Amino acid sequence: MNVTTRLLTLLSAEGLIVRGRPRGGWTSSQFTWTVAPDQPRPPAAAARAELARRWLHGFGPAPRADLQWWTGWTAGQVKQALDQLEIAEVDLDGTPGVMLAADEDAPPDAGPWAALLPALDPTAMGWRDRAWYVGEHAPALFDRSGNIGPTAWWEGRIVGGWAHRKDGEIAVRLLEDAGAEAAAAIAAEAQRLRDWIGGGDFRAIGDEMVGYLRSLADLQPSEHVLDVGSGIGRIAIPLTSVLKSSGAIMTLINRRKICANKRRLTPKAGKS
Repeated sequence: MNVTTRLLTLLSAEGLIVRGRPRGGWTSSQFTWTVAPDQPRPPAAAARAELARRWLHGFGPAPRADLQWWTGWTAGQVKQALDQLEIAEVDLDGTPGVMLAADEDAPPDAGPWAALLPALDPTAMGWRDRAWYVGEHAPALFDRSGNIGPTAWWEGRIVGGWAHRKDGEIAVRLLEDAGAEAAAAIAAEAQRLRDWIGGGDFRAIGDEMVGYLRSLADLQPSEHVLDVGSGIGRIAIPLTSVLKSSGAIMTLINRRKICANKRRLTPKAGKS
């Protein structure tokens, strides 16, 4: 971690700056930062109680020890925070746990479900004891620093991992035999994710996106389009057939992609 990263992390932890969207593609590790607006600063005890409430709402029911692990508080601070909340004591297969009293009513059964979650998703990182949803798959999913990679879920348990390949394919590797229904549901989720990210046919997807600009935004040949984070030109290339002259303006921060796009687009657009 370089000095700039450490400084940005410290300033954001102090509530002085806010991280915005990635610069470039959605996988970029570079972000825009803005000055944080003024915000209330409650007393430490009240802030801990609110943080405990939000954690329990997202990760409860759970043992008190998991809240202590997640926050880094002392046992006394955990007790003080929970004493300010309306909580219910629960039994987690023999382990005492707590949850918000308002969350005691079980939500309706959503039926069988599959999910592909990204690396470091809070769902997989919110508890200290992970055996109940990771099983024996931890060595294949976590790195040496305790960070988890992309995971495939079935009915509340991790059953595999996945990766997004350069050609757009969503590659899934199941780590156990979860049954035919699970395999089919996860495959369908992988296809849905691929369609959403935009793997598929490069030109066909670009044409489709430009079609939306024409039908929904009434894009005219005499107008200009600013394509921020244009990547490898999926939208810019079909725009050259719609807009007059150099109406498609592309912005990138990756020199290699800039050079590749100039080679690809210059003959078609007539200028660099």
